[in-house]
Amino acid sequence: MGRMQRTWADMPLRTKGLVVVAIPLVALLIAMPSIVAIQQIDNDADAWIRHTLLVRGDLQDLTTTLLDAQSAVRGYALTGRQAYLGTYQASVAALPRSLDQLAALVQDNPTQRERVGRIATLSRQEIDGLETLRGVAASGQATPGASASADAAGTATMGALRQELSAAQT
Repeated sequence: MGRMQRTWADMPLRTKGLVVVAIPLVALLIAMPSIVAIQQIDNDADAWIRHTLLVRGDLQDLTTTLLDAQSAVRGYALTGRQAYLGTYQASVAALPRSLDQLAALVQDNPTQRERVGRIATLSRQEIDGLETLRGVAASGQATPGASASADAAGTATMGALRQELSAAQT
């Protein structure tokens, strides 16, 4: 028998039990910092996922708000019915809050901050164009040429807006 085996064999049972229990305990204590680090990485990833979902949700809300405003003004221009203007006014009123929420969510990302600035500018241009179209329709002097001209400018602005909104989602 080797010296180690004799030493082990001569040890009291209590000492042997402590050694047997201590081995996995030491392994656990050594692994604990890694487990904590992995948990922190997982928590951070979850937070970024939630943040991304919030940004995407706000982008979708903004898109819906702008499309509602556009549809309402077009409906008003085509029919002259005042009922469309309530939706338009609600959309215009909701737009600043939507833009502010989006800006707050992306304040930590310079690229997205710039993009949201462009989205805000294009949104204001879209609303200005819709207001022009609404004014032409409200004047009662709407001609197909005047309405088409105002609508074409709005369509171009909305196209640029859609590109920015789509890019912001990636």
